Amino acid sequence: MTNTIPGGLLVKPVPELCTGCHPQRVGANEHPIGMKPSMEIPQELPLDSQGQVTCITCHSPHGKEGHPDMLRKLPAEICQSCHNT
Repeated sequence: MTNTIPGGLLVKPVPELCTGCHPQRVGANEHPIGMKPSMEIPQELPLDSQGQVTCITCHSPHGKEGHPDMLRKLPAEICQSCHNT
């Protein structure tokens, strides 16, 4: 089973939906989106149907986890889920 994001009912691709309201979240100081990770990604951090990182890899669009900034995990844990350093 892969960790992919279902997107059948969305009116635009996820990155377009997110950056339409948050254009400041794209750039050199932000995590890249639209790229295939070279490392194993935990199941709870879903990739899109092409296996790429998108905004909702780290952020829950409905904020149901209850972490700050709608993150899927605590801020101290989110980066270390995929990156060792």
